[in-house]
Amino acid sequence: MEKKAYHHGALKETLIIKGIEMIYEEGIESFSLRKIAAACEVSHTAPYKHFKNKEELLDAIMKYVMQDLSEEVLRVAKENPNEKCLLAIGIRYVTYMMEHKDYFNLLFLGKKQAMVTIVDNHFEYEENHPFKTFVEVASKFLEEMIPDEKVRNVAILQCWSTVHGLAHLLISGMVQYEGDYAKLAESTLLSVGVGSGVCKG
Repeated sequence: MEKKAYHHGALKETLIIKGIEMIYEEGIESFSLRKIAAACEVSHTAPYKHFKNKEELLDAIMKYVMQDLSEEVLRVAKENPNEKCLLAIGIRYVTYMMEHKDYFNLLFLGKKQAMVTIVDNHFEYEENHPFKTFVEVASKFLEEMIPDEKVRNVAILQCWSTVHGLAHLLISGMVQYEGDYAKLAESTLLSVGVGSGVCKG
């Protein structure tokens, strides 16, 4: 079969996207640059023009997914610059994950997880972690309501736990739901007070 000709810059993103699909469908154990090259219909040496090895491609995949989610959180925040911001972000978090189940599995269920560490009620994470964006946006809207940073971070963690937990239950199939995910997320978030801009303590 004749190999497809890719623009130099386009192949890199194609490898990342195809890598995400392959990890979701086959698992990270069977992941390899050779298999990615075959899936993209390019020579087995083509990926090495962009990535030194499999680990480097995996790191690029993680950064790509985290950046995409972070940008989506920021977009929603800009479109909802009011007390409903957290509610809008929470709803979009759930619907986004349902649209990109492979992203959720890669970020939070795989061997290379996007970790969050809590030290004395402070969050530590990678610079491009999507939770970082969530924390920054939430802090902006909760700062006056909850001036104590430690208490505010606990509230933010509760808010994130609500949407993240709901997404996990739906994606894993532990909760079967055939209705509107956005409406389910909205009612769940409102029940813990996210609609008022703060989670119930």
